[in-house]
Amino acid sequence: MEHNGWLERSGEPPHARARRTFRITQKGQRLLAELRREVTELYEEVVLGPDAERADVHRKRQARSGAQARHGRGVEQNGKRRS
Repeated sequence: MEHNGWLERSGEPPHARARRTFRITQKGQRLLAELRREVTELYEEVVLGPDAERADVHRKRQARSGAQARHGRGVEQNGKRRS
């Protein structure tokens, strides 16, 4: 993974058997995000089957509502939900 540019080594270990630490690179982060999307899609198709489309819609709604809450929208005020 280091050779492909997905990870970079953080410093040199003091001896051959010492633990090595790595950091993910921007290229590695992009690959990880793409792989997560593909695994999620595969899971929805195989495990959820025909209900996967509904699950995808539900997940997108949850993501939107979470984003709205983070930006101060959709928060209850005086017992009423704002939009």
